[in-house]
Amino acid sequence: MLSLKIKNFRSIKNTKLDIAPLTLFYGPNGSGKSSILYSLLVMKRVVLNPSTSLDEFFNLGFSNLGGFEQVIYDHNKEKNMEMAIKIENGMEYGISLGQRESFFYITPPGGNTVKLPVTFPYQVNKNVLIKMEKVEIPWNGITALSGDFPENIIEDANKFMRMVNSPVELLRGVEFVPLKRGFTKPTYAPVNVTPSLISEDEIATLLANNRYLEGKVLSYGKDIFGKIFQVRPQVGTGIFYLQMVDDAGMTFELINEGFGLNQTVFMLAKLLRNETRVLLVEEPEIHLHPTAQRKLVHAFIRAIKEEGKHIVISTHSEHILLSVLSSVAGGKISPEEVSCYLVKKKRKESVIQQQKVNEKGQIENGLSSFLEGELEDIKTLLGG
Repeated sequence: MLSLKIKNFRSIKNTKLDIAPLTLFYGPNGSGKSSILYSLLVMKRVVLNPSTSLDEFFNLGFSNLGGFEQVIYDHNKEKNMEMAIKIENGMEYGISLGQRESFFYITPPGGNTVKLPVTFPYQVNKNVLIKMEKVEIPWNGITALSGDFPENIIEDANKFMRMVNSPVELLRGVEFVPLKRGFTKPTYAPVNVTPSLISEDEIATLLANNRYLEGKVLSYGKDIFGKIFQVRPQVGTGIFYLQMVDDAGMTFELINEGFGLNQTVFMLAKLLRNETRVLLVEEPEIHLHPTAQRKLVHAFIRAIKEEGKHIVISTHSEHILLSVLSSVAGGKISPEEVSCYLVKKKRKESVIQQQKVNEKGQIENGLSSFLEGELEDIKTLLGG
């Protein structure tokens, strides 16, 4: 279980969330669900490129959220925004961003919080000492720095360094699947793959260059759609095709398949690459039939069990939520491996309410957030 703290980011004033291997956020449009996912992306941008300006951290590639004034809660430039993660080994790592001052902080399990004040752009040229028991190591806000340790504590020092670096390593493994996704061309040519991994050309290149990833996408895609995914090169050129083969042996370019299948291949490629540890997905249900949504949930659970992934989604689909609850009731995933949150907007603030799931797949307060509209329609049909 991970935990995520968010303070003064967009419509989120102050919250702490348990991030289980499968975590769902649902609620009305504009309630702040996406902001939860974006907070992790901002953290990732800071640790990957601290030498950029403060405002540039909020340009996520697929979407530019604006500058600091646009994303700070209530547009109050005097405040700091904070994001922090706490991982399984008990290490907590946080970033506080402000126009007057910013700082990194880290809290070892059972230890004291250590802060490192910085100014962005930050050239990673400062450090502070972190101490745990008899080991003391320098830390620059991003990584622990190796040093000349006495021979009798080298093993402990290396272990502590790995612990200190583990939250940032997790952030490096965060991947995001935005609403605008999928493949739009019949053929592709290899391109350079960047750490942000945003474009369809980069995803296509990953699939073409990694036959093990292609094989995993084939297996998961077949479970969902009953079709086989393939990457096929055009002999004598650098061009390659992304294609699907149906159970009758007919081959189609991926672009000529339904977009639900197309965008799911894109999603699976990001999920199943070895480097991905946490996948954030906006509305995985788009363009998918309810049966495919159910099978997609089963694929997510398979990735959690077999690949050790964490999957965090925002959704408007009762089919997705019901499939998760059914999987809990059927023993495919335990209640402890699932976190469900209802997100609503109260004036200018997002209110995030955890809804516990029991071993029977029952959820606190039922499915009221999905059924409110249907209940209104039923009342109208029955004459009020």
